[in-house]
Amino acid sequence: QLWSYSSRGLTYRGLGRLHEALLDVEQAIAGFRPLVDQRPELLNGLAAAFNRRSEILRELGRHSAALQDADQAIQMYSQIADSEPARWGPLLALTVHHRSLLYQEMGRLEDAESDLKRALELYLPYRESLRPRMRMDLVQAYLSRAQLAARRGDGLLARDDAQRCLELLQRFQENWTELRVLGAQAQTQLAEAHRLLEDEARALEA
Repeated sequence: QLWSYSSRGLTYRGLGRLHEALLDVEQAIAGFRPLVDQRPELLNGLAAAFNRRSEILRELGRHSAALQDADQAIQMYSQIADSEPARWGPLLALTVHHRSLLYQEMGRLEDAESDLKRALELYLPYRESLRPRMRMDLVQAYLSRAQLAARRGDGLLARDDAQRCLELLQRFQENWTELRVLGAQAQTQLAEAHRLLEDEARALEA
């Protein structure tokens, strides 16, 4: 029943019914929280519910509350990943990446880039074995860091991360619209990175 609340909340969120999604996820949190001391295997359910509520709160514009939930989710996934890194490490990476998006919306760009660096490091041992949806999140994390790097004038990192995006996208067999959008964004970001590097080279020659 608790997992069904969390899953239905995810469905509601996909439909844009955010207030209904929030109610369901809060039901899941309220149910999981008293059980985890006796049944530690349920901690992943509580972590997932906190992460989902964080994403819903972010979409509702409640950034401070969303950040508190993201911190909770990351703390829980970190605890779980210590015992089973291959199983839970990618979910920890995904949760850290999602917090970076929240930091970006809050204007905390250094924190966002720090989270992206950590998420990419967490993904690194598993990048060859990730399921397609998780691998797409990895691509999005590289693209986000490329965009932030370009914003602060680091053309080299922006170029390298955009190229990594394009290399990873070539490995997909799925024909998802999201992948085509990411490919176009990565190409645009790569072109911008090259312009930054050319401007830097001209400035050094002047």
